[in-house]
Amino acid sequence: MGNSVAARLMPAIALAALVCALALPILTAAPASGNPDVQVYFRVMGPVDRTTFPETGEYQVIWADYVTVPADVYITCQSGTQYHLYVNSSDRYIVERTSDGYTWDRGSADDAIGATSVLAALEQASQQGGFSYKVLDNWFPGMGFFISSIANYDGIGAVGWGYRVWNPGCALQPSISSDMFLLGYDTMPLDLPHEQVLWFWGGTSGCYPLKVTTDKATAGVGEEFTATVQYYREQGWSGTGSWYTLGGATIEMGGETFVSDGNGQATLYAESENTYQLSASKPFDGNSYYVPSDSRTEVTVSGGDTSEWWTQTTQADFAGCTLTQVDTSSSPGDALLARGGAVTDDYVLDGGTDTLGGEHFYDQFKVINGATLSVPQGEVLRVHANYIEVDSTSSIDADGKGSVAGGGTADNGEDGFGMGGASGGMHAGSYGGGGGGAGHNKDGGDGSYGTTSDAAGGAGGYKYGQICRTGDDTFFLGSSGAGGAGDGGNAGGDGGYGGGAVVLESMDTTGTDPTVVINGTITADGEDGGNGSGAGCGGGGGGSGGTILIKSKNMTIADGALSVEAGHGGDGGTGGGGGGGGTGGHIKVFYETCNDSPNHLTSRGNGGAGDPDPGEDGQNGSGSRSSYWYSYVAHGETYSPVLPFHASGTIVSPSYDTGYADADFVKLQWCATGASGTQMKFQIATNDDNATWDFKGPDGTAGTYYTVSGGDLWAGHDGDRYVRYKAFLSTTQPGNTPVLNKVGVTYTTGGTPDIISFTVTDNGGGAGLCFGAVDPGTDDNPDDGQGAGAGAVTLTVGSETNVDCTIQVCGDDFECAAVFITIGNAKWDTDSSVAGATAMTSDYTTDIGYSTAYAEWSQDVWHWLSVPGAQPAGTYTSTFYYRAVKR
Repeated sequence: MGNSVAARLMPAIALAALVCALALPILTAAPASGNPDVQVYFRVMGPVDRTTFPETGEYQVIWADYVTVPADVYITCQSGTQYHLYVNSSDRYIVERTSDGYTWDRGSADDAIGATSVLAALEQASQQGGFSYKVLDNWFPGMGFFISSIANYDGIGAVGWGYRVWNPGCALQPSISSDMFLLGYDTMPLDLPHEQVLWFWGGTSGCYPLKVTTDKATAGVGEEFTATVQYYREQGWSGTGSWYTLGGATIEMGGETFVSDGNGQATLYAESENTYQLSASKPFDGNSYYVPSDSRTEVTVSGGDTSEWWTQTTQADFAGCTLTQVDTSSSPGDALLARGGAVTDDYVLDGGTDTLGGEHFYDQFKVINGATLSVPQGEVLRVHANYIEVDSTSSIDADGKGSVAGGGTADNGEDGFGMGGASGGMHAGSYGGGGGGAGHNKDGGDGSYGTTSDAAGGAGGYKYGQICRTGDDTFFLGSSGAGGAGDGGNAGGDGGYGGGAVVLESMDTTGTDPTVVINGTITADGEDGGNGSGAGCGGGGGGSGGTILIKSKNMTIADGALSVEAGHGGDGGTGGGGGGGGTGGHIKVFYETCNDSPNHLTSRGNGGAGDPDPGEDGQNGSGSRSSYWYSYVAHGETYSPVLPFHASGTIVSPSYDTGYADADFVKLQWCATGASGTQMKFQIATNDDNATWDFKGPDGTAGTYYTVSGGDLWAGHDGDRYVRYKAFLSTTQPGNTPVLNKVGVTYTTGGTPDIISFTVTDNGGGAGLCFGAVDPGTDDNPDDGQGAGAGAVTLTVGSETNVDCTIQVCGDDFECAAVFITIGNAKWDTDSSVAGATAMTSDYTTDIGYSTAYAEWSQDVWHWLSVPGAQPAGTYTSTFYYRAVKR
């Protein structure tokens, strides 16, 4: 039986592909029913993963679009009871139980508008978007209907679904249930117009919505504009608040990502015409959650610079550069200084007091000789140093420096703040319930009710954070207790502030001596809740303990030196409820060697005295070495510290071929974020040979740099074809780095672009070359498509080709089930005689012929294959490549 040997033909032709982006219009849906005057943009933002959300704060869009709010709706609750919400002819807002016709009068309204509640908008949106939601009537009519689930995401503890209503200046989180906020009414606690309804997963506090705005609605190609990211934060229980700028947020535009600076701003540009939608997001930052913005902010780019662009903006673009002390993997699409720098500065507090927050890098960090270092309110103290010491006479104090407390009021108590913020006590008559205690390692204690059960105690805050023994090294501020409710005249007790967060990390991985020595104290305790100010007033809930995180290869910690205890609940007055106790925080220690140090303070807060019952106790935190601390050795790991950024680094781009023999280079633009102490500058190199690179600044010398984006390029580059940029990144602060998001070079046609037109025609009857079924040991078997007058293939260079070309061929080894016939057994020639044929190679080392610019060139090529003896039977395949390249 003969062997069947085939060759599969694949011509290698370089094609210039023009990719066009199609801008689709944004369509909005408006139901036919309902009042067309009450239309809102409706968004539902849920967790990507409900179980990891407390640590990541990562959101996804469940549904977003415009809805016209129906004038009346039917709502079916989880109890199976159906309700009809409408406005009657007497202009009263009615909720009717459809099973028996029983009605509740919910107040005055307008029959011409209808019962256009946020709940009605949710029902309409669920129909348009095809998602489900669950409504509970457990607290109806007193507190209204409660949304317990949307799109199958149920609440967990105190974390669940809340809503906000937006007007141009505010993103209010109302203190009334969704069935009671009527959209389109000027009697609501938010001025018209009501533009957007946002349903979001999160807590009642510390969860802020984002928006992104631009200083220009239209811009030319290459014209820079500024995007600003802001978050909305309430001021206390009133619900009023303001928009604040947010640094470190990710801005997305047209598939590209940028980072806002410390002022919440990023300077952007687009190199092609389009209408671009912008959105902003930021993950959980240790204290706050951020609901991503919508993508309705638009910038229309048209006209402007008509130059051609070379742009680098993706992670792959920057990773393909030559990098020196620069990292392109930490933030996709960005380039920043790499870790690994050295520090020489020391921080030594020798006696006395000082306040220090934020992240710092030192050689030595010492608190000694009776010194007390305090952490600012709401800040994390994170220190990286080669040597860290707190001597036996000194301390670091972060007590009560976590989330601010929920205030006690004469009415309902204010909710606590932070991840485990508790809910406030409820006021009824002349009595108030106690505020809930804050959660952290576990749930916080509930506040107790007052003399009447309607004066309910607030719920304890929920659990967040992970214990150290899981290998989790995250750190969070402690949450605050909630305020107690008042008696209608006097205020309930304030909640306690949460404990702060102290993070100490040694950078030294050499030697066996301890590089972290803690003989003094480090405390991050929660504060006690306040007592009710009068009879009938509830006590405030206790704050939770914060976090103490210490990481080092070798360390010693004095027994009992660390404390993350919770605050106790405040006492209620006669007839008032007691505040719930807070929960202890987390002590986390990661080490290779550490002395025996088991007894540190993580105790719960006790519930405050109440009438008739006390508030509920909180629960203990985590922190015992024997049960919780993490040994790298026990897990087969070695300590790898966070190092400072290098002081400087460079990025040298690959060369770029403009395609023009004499291009004119116009300008250099970039998008970058520069933190304090950082700098970014550039130089450009051009040439005609793609080999000689001489980087220069704006005056044509190697001693100057482009430091402002959008500047004109040195005219001496004009007339060249190839271009590169070199970016110089630097920092004087080891904890900060510039971040490069995008680089663009513009150029204009200085000549005619190279055009190569090359085709390969297979002359066989089927696709590809075929040498037929042949016996082993036979030589020079011809392709079945060639003959005396025609080759296996015909190669053609078209007359539109405007450069001289070399035409070449190469191929792969033939293979069948891991058995090979080497490519050298195949031959080619430009005539039908095999006598002078050339053996093929696996790379382009042989030239078939040459073509001249603007003249059509055509050549037949004949192929033969020899089959070595003893070759096993099978179908062998190969790939032959042909190309035309500029000489």
